[in-house]
Amino acid sequence: MKILSQFIVLTVLVATALQAEAQRKTYLGFEFGPKHEVSRIIGGGDSVKEYKEGDGIVGGVLFGQEIGEKILLETGFYAYRYTARVSLDNYGSAGIRAYGASQIPFHLKAPIPLFGTRLRLTPAAGFSVVFQNNYGNDFTSSGTSLGYYPDGDYVSVGAPTNFRKVFVLLDAGLSLEWEFKSTFIVYLSGNYFGGPQRVIESDLVSKTGSEPLEYGQLYSNGSYFSKILGVKFPISPIWQYKKGS
Repeated sequence: MKILSQFIVLTVLVATALQAEAQRKTYLGFEFGPKHEVSRIIGGGDSVKEYKEGDGIVGGVLFGQEIGEKILLETGFYAYRYTARVSLDNYGSAGIRAYGASQIPFHLKAPIPLFGTRLRLTPAAGFSVVFQNNYGNDFTSSGTSLGYYPDGDYVSVGAPTNFRKVFVLLDAGLSLEWEFKSTFIVYLSGNYFGGPQRVIESDLVSKTGSEPLEYGQLYSNGSYFSKILGVKFPISPIWQYKKGS
């Protein structure tokens, strides 16, 4: 609740600062879609592989403000569950998790009209601040538990360490937007959020057949891909005023 209240205050301040853009549109939007985590592995043996797959849903609310004829500034609030995962050949996967991640994005968009003004291709770039609110260990699998197998393969994922409570992701995305009679805009987008620093780590111990134990590390920068379905509505009358009024 504290993070959400801080976000609301920040949004009000941004909206107030942008009142000088009196004739520009303001948008309220909602979006959600699957997210795909990107984890990394150092060492760990030949049978241990990076594992990335649809890990759940990311969703939230957005506020957008036109700050020029071709530029849109957006901020908002996303919520999702953060996970880093590892696989052992075709046996399954195990992961380390920090629950309750909250993300506040700040990005610029530059709509490019296609075949008129209602269909637009919109690239976006910016950054996000992410808060890992709660921490927990949860080892999960896909298909079967990781452990010893008939051929001697083995992997163990240790308890996660070195959490960062707050970190930054760099954003890049591309969306296809359709404006419906100036009442709302529906869009599909693909986005990548990349982290410049590690935010969670876990030790690995693995064994392939009769080979000796090998040691490695699973870690993540908090990076992920997302595929988003969204809708946004102009709410300009709430914020705008007419000159001379």
